[in-house]
Amino acid sequence: LSRLAELTGVCTSGTQEQKAKAFIKEIRAMNQRMDIPTGFDHIQEKDIPQMITWALKEANPFYPVPVIYDRDRCNKVIHRIIDEA
Repeated sequence: LSRLAELTGVCTSGTQEQKAKAFIKEIRAMNQRMDIPTGFDHIQEKDIPQMITWALKEANPFYPVPVIYDRDRCNKVIHRIIDEA
């Protein structure tokens, strides 16, 4: 993300963390300017266990990712997205 911040001119100085945060902030601002929703208000609580099952089946262990999520972590991420809506 810090490299993307540099390449796009969003932020060209500071630490990698500062540049990455600046890039994320700009993406969120751009989404707001274009009226892109910040969350998913149509996700129903009853559907979450199935969504997690599908996500874990698809991602583990086939995607090369730095962190492997478990059911609890998936649940927290989905609820964070719902709460942002």
